Amino acid sequence: MLDWCKKNHIICHHQSFNTLEFKEAENISIQEAARVLRYQYFYTLLATHSLDFIVTAHHQNDNIETVLFHFFRGTGLAGMCGIPAFQQQIIRPMLSFSKQDIFNYANQNQIIFREDSSNKKNIYTRNFFRNELLPQIEKVLPNAQQNIAQNIIRFSESYQIYKQQIESYRKKLIEKRGNDWYVPILKLKKQQPLQSITYELLKPFGFSYLQTIQILKLIDSESGRKIAAQNYLLFKDRNFFIITQTRSTESQYIQFEKQNQQIETSDFKLNIKLLSSENYHLSKDTSILQLDADKIKGTLLLRKWKQGDYLYPLGMNKKKKSCTYFN
Repeated sequence: MLDWCKKNHIICHHQSFNTLEFKEAENISIQEAARVLRYQYFYTLLATHSLDFIVTAHHQNDNIETVLFHFFRGTGLAGMCGIPAFQQQIIRPMLSFSKQDIFNYANQNQIIFREDSSNKKNIYTRNFFRNELLPQIEKVLPNAQQNIAQNIIRFSESYQIYKQQIESYRKKLIEKRGNDWYVPILKLKKQQPLQSITYELLKPFGFSYLQTIQILKLIDSESGRKIAAQNYLLFKDRNFFIITQTRSTESQYIQFEKQNQQIETSDFKLNIKLLSSENYHLSKDTSILQLDADKIKGTLLLRKWKQGDYLYPLGMNKKKKSCTYFN
């Protein structure tokens, strides 16, 4: 490749990586490690040489293998759209051409090319699809790959319509209040298909499809039940599902563990201390809230007072409205 570029006066940038070392450090597959390293290098070239786009040679067969991989692994409509032809600064102009089309063009025009020898080894899932599964399917359905390629186009067009509809649901069912998001439960319950709509609404916050199933079970549960994604927490508060950032101290809702810690926001400072009940005497300081730690299960949520909030004072069997103690 270097000789060919030099002969044809084409600048060629190249780089070698320790892919195995990167794979181990990031705990990802060897193929994913190679992909990440490639694109990191490509974007470095863009920035260094003030370039506009990365152009890749992904072809129709790559797209078919990607869709099959998504299908068997489990996916929604988005996964059936395959590899996008345009993706920010990445352009893939050869997606409509099959691998055989490219081989034919190269041979007809005497273009030297090289095929990676690892493509023939079935140690990767994609290679199994390419070398084993698809040839067997084509023995029964000779036009299978062309049909899959056509279906990818149809899936992609259907997905555009789908996204527009989901956006309309998002505007109707999610309200931003400060740093939190509110979803009215009664209004959500009326939507059909409920599970798919709920999943699409919550997916941007990092909630999985399986978590969506669990979240829908909270509809008829008591307030305070919660489910956490990586950076967000969803919990039921009366007639709403409320989504809050778990790392944001400016949220109306703050989540914290039952442990010694200090929480500070622009409005207040909260010191939490775990103390032994042995020889402990209740404080009469009204700025101190004293709770029985053994009766607290899981994490705690701190929010502003709402009309109707209540508590069970120590030594009483009846609940009293919280506002009684706000003097």
